[in-house]
Amino acid sequence: MESSESVAHRPSVDIRADIEKQIALYPPLAHDRHSIHIQVDAGVVKLSGYVQTPISRRYLLDALRDIPGVEDVNADELYDDETLRREVAKVLPSGVIVARCQYGSVVLSGQLPPGVTAAAVAHQARQVPGIRRVFVLFGA
Repeated sequence: MESSESVAHRPSVDIRADIEKQIALYPPLAHDRHSIHIQVDAGVVKLSGYVQTPISRRYLLDALRDIPGVEDVNADELYDDETLRREVAKVLPSGVIVARCQYGSVVLSGQLPPGVTAAAVAHQARQVPGIRRVFVLFGA
């Protein structure tokens, strides 16, 4: 007796709809929904974009496990502002601070060290994966 298993794959559009529903049901993610990009192909989910907190990021990734048809998740390009803020701070010279970080845009302020230009500091910040824009607000 031969047994043949047929695995029915859910349509990508249905998986995506379930992901969007999960996002809408969690208020912090609902606020971030316009900055989250979802691609689904044969059960493989790719998330990119931005959320505000690591907790929101973790919630979303955990929720994907419960969605039927999700086979694998790639969230390498899904960033959270808190982590980005810390990563940018690591590359800044002493005296320069991250005044704000929102959806991949950072505002730098504080005091530039002697001999360091705002352009050089902005360039350093842009090298951090996930940073889209850098604004500098240094006093004269």
